[in-house]
Amino acid sequence: METLLQNMIFEDNFGYTLFGNKPVSLTAYPLNYFFDSIGFFDFFDPSIFKRSPIFPILEAWSILEKNVLCHLKGNYVILKQIDNPISQHVLWIIMINKSRFLETVSEHLDLFCELIGKKITPKELLDEVILNQRSLWNILNNEALYGILLGYGKENSLAFKRRSDLGEVFDPYSREPHPPIPFYPKPSKGFQSAEEEFLYFEKQHCSFDIQQSPLSPLVPPAFMTMKNDEKTKELTKEYKETFKQIVAIYAKGDFLSITLDRLNAEK
Repeated sequence: METLLQNMIFEDNFGYTLFGNKPVSLTAYPLNYFFDSIGFFDFFDPSIFKRSPIFPILEAWSILEKNVLCHLKGNYVILKQIDNPISQHVLWIIMINKSRFLETVSEHLDLFCELIGKKITPKELLDEVILNQRSLWNILNNEALYGILLGYGKENSLAFKRRSDLGEVFDPYSREPHPPIPFYPKPSKGFQSAEEEFLYFEKQHCSFDIQQSPLSPLVPPAFMTMKNDEKTKELTKEYKETFKQIVAIYAKGDFLSITLDRLNAEK
């Protein structure tokens, strides 16, 4: 159980949701793999490589679910995404910072209603995931909204969605060989053609990088950003501060105790 929590928090960005402002974190574990090859560095002695015990992922999840997750009543929830179409082969796990989830949806509510195609309140959306046990992707079915809730920023998420849509027409690596083009998209304002717009995204898109050491105990969030975007600069600063905060918190004592205390926090 502890190894699974460590992997989620240090490797899969769950720490940024648990201790920072990232509304949602999501990870997936192929069910034919075991935790027999995952290790963790000691924060203050990287030479000590701690190999985890050998046990199946589903066994670890079951222990965590029965002993911790079913008792959570505070601001955080960790769930299995049971209605994912490939859930029989992959264990999808989601962590939600409920207060940040509601704040983020409220901030972008018009966009959420527009892209989902119906009026919905932030609480209704949260209840669909938590109470009705629906996967967030199946509810949203939109890469831009998904990215916003994963903490990637509105502009970055919309840009990724737009580039992805244009790529279906203009990117030869994103479509089947010689497919019929179903439509020729209308360019956005400021572009002479949709192809020009696609090439703009090709040049301006880059990977999010908070420039941490490769020996860092935490893996930073990974997503696409737009170069020189002011909002991304703010996001970079925020994630760097959260990184420092997480390291400082876990330096104070036992990993499991700290994590369980935080999971039961009201905010």
